[in-house]
Parts: sequence; C-alpha cells; structure tokens
Amino acid sequence: MLPPQVKYVFLSATIGNPGQFAMWITKLRKQPCNVVYTDFRPVPLEHYLCPAGGDGLFLVVDDKGKFRNDHFDKAIQSLGDGVNPIGLDKKKKNLNQGSDLSKIIKAIMERGLDPVIIFSFSKKDVESYAKSICTKYDLATKIEK
Repeated sequence: MLPPQVKYVFLSATIGNPGQFAMWITKLRKQPCNVVYTDFRPVPLEHYLCPAGGDGLFLVVDDKGKFRNDHFDKAIQSLGDGVNPIGLDKKKKNLNQGSDLSKIIKAIMERGLDPVIIFSFSKKDVESYAKSICTKYDLATKIEK
C-alpha cells in the first residue's frame, strides 16, 4: 500500500512467513521482491521462566540454546508443595498477572538482563501492562525522554 517510489521494507523477525509476504508484494507491484534473511543474532537469546505464584527468575535456555533442566526443576520447586504447575486455576492466574509481571520487570532490571521482549496474547493486555510498567519504573534515559 506504499507509494511506488518505496523500494525497501524492513520487517520484524516476528513476521511468520516472509516468503508469502514477498509473493504478495510481487503480485501487487508487478515487480520482483526479494527476501533477505539471516540467522545471525547480535545479542544471544536466553529464555527465563518466572512461575506465576512462584518466587524467582530462572534461566531455562542459555545463550548457546542449551535447556537447563536443573534451573527448570528449581523453578517448579519454587511453586511449593501441592501446586500443579500445569493445571493452575485460570481465575487465580489472571488476578496475579499484573503483580507477576511487575516482579519479572523488577528482577530483570536488578540483574541487568534488559533489553527484553514481553509477549502478550491481546492488544488490550499489552496496553494495560505497558501503562502499569511505565508508572512503576523509569525505563527511559534523559536523552530518550
């Protein structure tokens, strides 16, 4: 939908099927569209787990892509005895989401693990979480402000 003089489009890595997108552009514009792709990650990706109702932030996949079973076990143990990590009550989980996200952000900042990406399943939740986080934490430098 961009003007004809636009020749380059840069997309997020979250685009599910860039090849299909390129075919769509080719069809619309009646000219070739090439996808340039790389697996290079300038910043190693790590995965952390912060169990809802648990206590702590646990590295479960390290920067080499290795699953850390010992850390996963500690994350599950942090839930305490008698807690089923798979079958958590949905209502109870929803009540704790805001405070759990706040705990995660606090732990990330204390450990210097930013920048991070936080995914949510709805636009409404994203906006709510963003407002909540921005009122509790100063995430911008003076220059950024």
